[in-house]
Amino acid sequence: MALPDCLSFDFVENDVTVDLEEIIVLPQSALDLCPAGHSNRSDSLHNRAVCFSRRYDKQGTIADLQEAITLCRAALELRSPGHSHRAVTLYDLAIHLWQRFRKVGASGDLDEAIVLHRSALDLRPAGHSDRSDSLYYLAICFGDRCRLQGTVADLDEAITLGRAALELRSPGHSNRVWTLYNLAIHLWERFRKVGASGDLDEAIALHRSALDLCPVGHSDRSDSLHYLAICFGDRCCIQGTIADLDEAITLGRAALELRAPGHSHRAVTLYDLAIYLWQRFRKVGASGDLDEAIVLHRSALDLRPAGHSDRSDSLYYLAICFGDRYCIQGTVADVDEAITLGRAALELRSPDHSHRAATLYDLAIYLWETFRKVGASGDLDVAIALHRSALDLRLAGHPDRLRSLNELANCLSSRLEKLDAAADLDELISLHQAILDHRDPQGHHYHAMHIDQLFFLVRKRIQRHDMAADLGECISLGRSALASYQPGNPSHATYLHDLVTDLYSRLCRLENISDVHDAHPDSAASLQFLIYVKDLVGDGDVTPVVDVIVAIARATLKLCPAGHPHHVMSLTTLAAFLLRRFQQQGTVPDVDEAVIRYREALEVCPSGSPASAPLLHDLARCLSERFTKLATWTDLDDAIKFEQAALELRPQGHPDHAESLLSLYNYRQLKIKGRGASTQSARPTGITSGSQFKSLIGDIVFDVLKGFPPRLLDTRTGKLCDRDSQITQFEKSGEYGQLLSSMSTMDTSAQVTHIREVVSTYFRYVTLSHRWGKFEPLLRDIHGRVIYDLDPTDGLSKLQFFCQECCRHGYFWAWSDTCCIDKESSAELQEAIGFMFSWYRLSALTMVHLADALRYRRADQ
Repeated sequence: MALPDCLSFDFVENDVTVDLEEIIVLPQSALDLCPAGHSNRSDSLHNRAVCFSRRYDKQGTIADLQEAITLCRAALELRSPGHSHRAVTLYDLAIHLWQRFRKVGASGDLDEAIVLHRSALDLRPAGHSDRSDSLYYLAICFGDRCRLQGTVADLDEAITLGRAALELRSPGHSNRVWTLYNLAIHLWERFRKVGASGDLDEAIALHRSALDLCPVGHSDRSDSLHYLAICFGDRCCIQGTIADLDEAITLGRAALELRAPGHSHRAVTLYDLAIYLWQRFRKVGASGDLDEAIVLHRSALDLRPAGHSDRSDSLYYLAICFGDRYCIQGTVADVDEAITLGRAALELRSPDHSHRAATLYDLAIYLWETFRKVGASGDLDVAIALHRSALDLRLAGHPDRLRSLNELANCLSSRLEKLDAAADLDELISLHQAILDHRDPQGHHYHAMHIDQLFFLVRKRIQRHDMAADLGECISLGRSALASYQPGNPSHATYLHDLVTDLYSRLCRLENISDVHDAHPDSAASLQFLIYVKDLVGDGDVTPVVDVIVAIARATLKLCPAGHPHHVMSLTTLAAFLLRRFQQQGTVPDVDEAVIRYREALEVCPSGSPASAPLLHDLARCLSERFTKLATWTDLDDAIKFEQAALELRPQGHPDHAESLLSLYNYRQLKIKGRGASTQSARPTGITSGSQFKSLIGDIVFDVLKGFPPRLLDTRTGKLCDRDSQITQFEKSGEYGQLLSSMSTMDTSAQVTHIREVVSTYFRYVTLSHRWGKFEPLLRDIHGRVIYDLDPTDGLSKLQFFCQECCRHGYFWAWSDTCCIDKESSAELQEAIGFMFSWYRLSALTMVHLADALRYRRADQ
């Protein structure tokens, strides 16, 4: 054997470095000792290739790798199919080409390496000692080609080969750890491409097994920790399990400890750990996680100087962290920093960068937040321009297009409020239309919200330009909105009203109600239209259309028979328009039918239900109208009866209480006046006589006092008064005299409102909240006496002081649970206990006596 070959053999077998250098520097003539055709020439070529490859592994000089490839190719030519060492030459040449691919990036080297590895694998059948190596490296090559070209089939092949290699590298095999590690990497990569959670779970299990084979001190332990952390972070993203995120953070910290300053992968470890902490902040809200994420991102950014391929990522996520901290702390410096970092990231992300849209979007968000904080319109203008650019990159079908539409709409809304520019209004309308096209249809909360906003904007444009197309758009939006809100929802009623307002506007333009009717073939829409036309036309002249409206109402009632959810509404709507036609034309059959329809509606509505109150009120009005026409006294008696029933369902505080109270008063006045009233209208006409004033005041006093305690202390006199005494005191007061003298100058509605204000103010009372002590005065102790004249025992002193304080603050009436209830009457006591909460709630003020904290003071203190 020639000297170079001996030395090469010694190196290959024993890894003797001194021999390696000596071999490589030998003159080329040494190879000439084995000329073409020499039986050992292929061995010499192969061994020299191995030596150059080993030196490349140690020194990283690309020329050594080139030489190894050249020598291997020459050796392969001499080791034709059937040669005993052809497999190892194929394998080694594939390794060198793969190494050059990783160094230079030429895809041709990778493709050739795959072909050569396949050929070597074919020569290493099951049972061959080197088969696992061929499987392992062929898997790595397929994994690399998938990263380069994105072909999932290559990744599937890598996983299949990796599994086969792992089966051959049983526990104890020296390279089992890397086989576990790389198979886990390939499964994780397929998860990121395909989204199969099973791949991710298996990757985690494999990484754990690899980590167990990399104990503390192992050179590859940090890699296993790092990628296992990534897998846990990904699993948290799809499953939302905080325990996975905690595990990712723990593993990331452990990896960072092993990747000290100067480590080639320290930057990515800092970056990934910062991401996990930021994600946990967003889930849990711990500001410490966010602060630590900012520190780690800054450290990673310092290790990614200008020109570094990952610098834009560090800038981008550090900006997001500052933006988030601004949101929770409101420090302007944080949002300013977010803007600066966002701008820097945007400069590095060219128009074709995959994440440019997200960078534009987030920078726009920061600028909008600054505008909201500081009010600089320049920031808002830039934010709008950035959102537009982001939207241009998020075409139809993009998962984040809706977010861009929403945020651009928010910014334009802010500018519209500030400048009220017509162009912004037009663009906003277009944006909200696009949002509605993108959203899931009816029933979605945000769908309804954007209908609200679009409806408002289109109506705003109508106010400016009165465009017929916009009116049609409002009608269409109104119908969509009605489908998004359930009946009973306040928005449902609002949209019904707005829809019919627009329909009525179009009706007035067209002067043809059939246009609207044709647009409403379904019973619900027709009914909604009728109900609100009834309210919109008010007392105006609807003679030109009332006959058509009644006809529509009859048709709607046929579509809503008994049992239909809109049956009652159909009945009352038809009745309302029949009454309206009776008022206009005086046709008695119309009012007769109206009465019948209201009675039918009442039969369907449960007795005593709040929903029956408006039916009772409207029926009473119909009966009073018929009484004015026909003077049938039973109609007036029934009107009084039904209005009383309505009033019971509309207690004080109910928005329609005053309406029923006033109607009942008018019906009673009709009855008092006798048959002469048959020629007068039952509508409110005002009150003219003093006795009538007193009667109305008395009704309202009774209504105000009916929920108050029956006994109250008069703080001015110190006497306990029952209800009759309270009313007597009021009728003797100056307030009562002033009330009577002011009535003649007001209309009926104003009279009722003014009386209620005066009466409610006069009868305001204060309750005492205290702890019972010794010798508390009972009702029998103060009944018929002036409390201010009694000897001041502990309990009486407290009561006297309480009443004096009430009087000093302008309250005429006071109530204490010690002496304002007859506790000797079990029935009264039980009733008082039941009403106690209501009495405290209705009081104008509650005074609290702190027996352990205060000493009684003189009134002048």
